[in-house]
Amino acid sequence: MINKRAIEIAFKDDNEISNFCDPEMKEKKIADLVEGVYEKLDDYKKFFANVFFSDVRKDGDLIGFVFYTKKPNLLVSFGVNKKNRNAHVLKNLFISIQKYFNGEEFDCFMYDRNTRALNWLKKCGMNEVSKSSDLVKLNYKKCQ
Repeated sequence: MINKRAIEIAFKDDNEISNFCDPEMKEKKIADLVEGVYEKLDDYKKFFANVFFSDVRKDGDLIGFVFYTKKPNLLVSFGVNKKNRNAHVLKNLFISIQKYFNGEEFDCFMYDRNTRALNWLKKCGMNEVSKSSDLVKLNYKKCQ
């Protein structure tokens, strides 16, 4: 089940978030972005059998979310509340993401305008595989 509250918390107080997400959502209010992301994630359930939504917590408090599919292994969406975007939390988030995929290879597609997420994912070891129109494909392979 998709936790809309986790999406709300992830976007809360980030007045720049619309500059980084889906270009169709550009200049939307946070409430509209939350609804749009919720609807898109809900649509994934129609096309993929193995979809998972995980709350991101820090000290028991809800601070964000991760949405992914397995087979294909695809990191679809994620977000962490602005107040919790620090090196420690983000490092633990990527460790959790790796665990969701059981250490297996996975992909992620990001809009090229989402420079914050792209830079973070690359810093975590994901590699840019391709770029077409406004989408960038990243891949993560754990070193053997």
